[in-house]
Amino acid sequence: MNMDRCSILVTGCTGLLGSNILKTLLEKTNSKIYLLVRARKSIAGKKQIKRILDFLYDNKGGFQQRLRRVQVVCGDITLPYLGLNKREFSSLIFRLNFIYHCAADTNLDISRDDAYRVNVEGTKNIVAIANSSRNLIGFNYISKELIIGLARGR
Repeated sequence: MNMDRCSILVTGCTGLLGSNILKTLLEKTNSKIYLLVRARKSIAGKKQIKRILDFLYDNKGGFQQRLRRVQVVCGDITLPYLGLNKREFSSLIFRLNFIYHCAADTNLDISRDDAYRVNVEGTKNIVAIANSSRNLIGFNYISKELIIGLARGR
């Protein structure tokens, strides 16, 4: 399938890696891009995405026409159905062709339980979505915790 004619879900798009993946997808494809954002209301999610894009494009604009291909999905990877109602959830997973899963909590000050909930259980939820999506072609998982590799000492 041509990536220009597909639907892509990106989690973690407000983080460093996810935002750069978003920028690449906006520039290199014509795909419909669904951005899962932790926000209670769509307007708050859209403001987060605009702030990220302003930063990535040095406040020069140039991404406005690309925003027509972006749909903000307010949800949470740790919740059943991503916190969406069943109809919204079913509609989303039916459309998906690719998933870029970058969401994680990399704050080293959080409790082990909170880190497990987001980084392990949240990833399990995204993998379950990938497994239940009939039209999925590709699943990309980016683990930020292992980027620095092995380190010795303090």
